[in-house]
Amino acid sequence: MAKNNGTQNVVYIGDKPVKKIVRGGTKYRFPRGEALELDEQVALELLEHEGVFATPERAEKLISIRDEEEAAIKAKLESQRKAEEEEDLTNSYNVVIDGEVKDISKLPKAKLATIIASEGLDIDINKPEMKGEEKGTVEAARNRIREALHEKHGNPDSEKGE
Repeated sequence: MAKNNGTQNVVYIGDKPVKKIVRGGTKYRFPRGEALELDEQVALELLEHEGVFATPERAEKLISIRDEEEAAIKAKLESQRKAEEEEDLTNSYNVVIDGEVKDISKLPKAKLATIIASEGLDIDINKPEMKGEEKGTVEAARNRIREALHEKHGNPDSEKGE
């Protein structure tokens, strides 16, 4: 704590890059992380707001803790975003048929049967359920066709991103 002639250093540690306040008729501008020498009474008032202002000694530690927390949150969000992208790729109904990318998500049972025949897939359109799957036969057939075509030709969505 630097005290000189009734003054004290205060550091803004809040979220904004710059904090502007008015105290005792005087306007103050606090860049985040920089110490500002203030009248001791004003400094003590500001230091009561522990999450926003601190002494230079505490400020460095608090800013580094906050920066580490923000970095951890960003890393977690990035990880979640990547997991969601991977899941979207896995659940994509875009498949390659005759060299073209087609979306089979809304095709009727007859079209799915045509795809099974044209691609030579070993799937029974009337009994396509896999163990543990409780969806209707058309949805189950769609899933099996998607998986078989992704195995056979690759997932066209994953090839776009590479």
